[in-house]
Parts: sequence; structure tokens; C-alpha cells
Amino acid sequence: QAEASLVAANARIGQARAYFFPTLSITGQGGLQSAEFANWFSGNSANFSIGPSVTLPIFLGGTNVARLEAAESRYQQMLEGYQQTILLAFREVADLLVSIHSRTEQLARQREQATAATAAVGLAEVRYRKGLVNYLDVLDAQRTMLAAETQLAQTERARLTDMVGLYKALGGGWQPPADSHSVSTNRSTAR
Repeated sequence: QAEASLVAANARIGQARAYFFPTLSITGQGGLQSAEFANWFSGNSANFSIGPSVTLPIFLGGTNVARLEAAESRYQQMLEGYQQTILLAFREVADLLVSIHSRTEQLARQREQATAATAAVGLAEVRYRKGLVNYLDVLDAQRTMLAAETQLAQTERARLTDMVGLYKALGGGWQPPADSHSVSTNRSTAR
């Protein structure tokens, strides 16, 4: 959008420069002319005229200069806006790439923690069945495992959100299916 605005502003400069040049117009007119209706369609009743017209932009009191300066000024504004948009887009993409990378590393560590917490629950259950610990130790291990899995799911959700943001920042888009209600209805009737 910023690029299209910049191109349009550049075209307006060309339009403003065109006002400095003379314009040439050629007009024509034709018809039938006769005192009697019966003679209208004879060859003698035809009437044609062609005339050129030239306009020179000499005495316009600086209007063309002001028009050109205004167009160039708008172009500079659009150029600065375009550059700002590009810089913001690059920054947004870079920030999202860094975030995705760090969340991916964080996910690896959290998966290890969740695996270790799951193993701890298994050990606590074995120890409880052998009578070595009370059931509170099993519940505590399950609570730790649930917290690790919840944190893992939240980090994965944040990473996926960053990936969607990156896709959008790179110019992609997402549109829901045209008829999402009928898709869910078809699934439920298929069961």
C-alpha cells in the first residue's frame, strides 16, 4: 500500500510537469443543412468543420510552478512514509524471528522438564505401591507434571502465535473457510 501511494505521488509529479507544455486540441463538427427537408440527404446539404486549438501556459501567475512544488512535496512525504513502513516491517520480522528462535529453545528445555516430571510421577506411584511413601508424594509429583505440561503448552501457543505474526508480517494472510458452518455440520452427520 505504501509503495502504491509512492507510485501515485510520482505520477502526480509527471502530471504537474505536463502543465508547463502547450496543449493542442483538434475539434470537428458535422451535420446537414438545407432550407427544405427533401434536400437534407443530398450531397449539397452536408456541412463539416474542423478547427485546431493551441493553449500556451505563459501567463498563469506561477500556478504551474506551485502545482509542481506541491506534487514534489507530496512525493517526498510519501517516500518518507514508504521508508518508515519498510523499516518497521524489517524490525517486526527480525523481532519475530528472534522470538521464534528463543521460544523454540525454551520448548526443548520444557519438553525435557515435562518428560522428567512424567518419569517422577511413575517413580512416585511405584514407591507408593511398595509402601515407601504416602500418597501426598504421588499427588505432588502429578502437580509438578501438570505445571510442566501447562507451561509447555503455553510456550508452544506463544511460538505458534509468533509464527502467525511472522507470516502476516511477510505479507501472508489467513481467511477462514467460506462455509465453515457446513463443514462442521458435515463432520457431525458423518459420525
